[in-house]
Amino acid sequence: MQKIKYHLEKELKEFVENTKAKKVIIGISGGIDSAVTLAIAVHALGKENIFALLLPYKLGEISSHKNLKDAEKICEKCEVEYKKIELDNFVTPYLDIESLDITNSDNLLLLGNTLARIRMTILFAHANKLNGIVLGTCNLTEVLLGYETKFGDGAADVSVIGNLWKREVYELGKLYKLPESFLTKKPSAELYENQSDEEEMGFSYDDAEIVLKNITDKNTTILNNINNIDSIDQDIIEKIYNMYKNSEHKRILLPTLLTEK
Repeated sequence: MQKIKYHLEKELKEFVENTKAKKVIIGISGGIDSAVTLAIAVHALGKENIFALLLPYKLGEISSHKNLKDAEKICEKCEVEYKKIELDNFVTPYLDIESLDITNSDNLLLLGNTLARIRMTILFAHANKLNGIVLGTCNLTEVLLGYETKFGDGAADVSVIGNLWKREVYELGKLYKLPESFLTKKPSAELYENQSDEEEMGFSYDDAEIVLKNITDKNTTILNNINNIDSIDQDIIEKIYNMYKNSEHKRILLPTLLTEK
């Protein structure tokens, strides 16, 4: 992991220098992904070149006090400038749109994806003001599963940990000596009340990594690969494969029609 750490810091520094950005902007949730991204940025760029935003919604109900406290703790540990903006007033206009009827919807992703996009809008607005760029905090496991919101947390100027499996993000967290709470808490995007990543997906990040590595192995066919996984239930393998296949559009910058004319 030392080699990976070195290259991430080096490449981020070079990327930012090439953009001529004055600052990097990062949303800090209190989870492992944003904390590791922040640590990489501090080591690569220096604490004075980072501006962090903490963007809770319905604090104590959807966003937990514990995660907010951890987010503040990591910003203070890294000695970066940060600001907390509660999203309640930003979300209210969406709740008033009758055709969406978010409050009464059984589709929890309707609110969750709206929150993710509002957060990213605020991050990019600060990037505009500060002549900066936005750092992405999604990991490779999430990207391949499509477990990110298009134009929400999936949007950024540069994906810092987008080539790291979730397991590797935890390993980097240990290397950066992050507080124990980041290494042990249950992953949650806090997109709605009591949301848990692994419970929502129906499988663990570890199982996802095993299946996704087989799916993306270019040396053989996908069918042969996933049929040879004995350690994971076939239903889970199919679910992971379907999430991967159905989210391909999220991994294309902007699908454009009329490719031949």
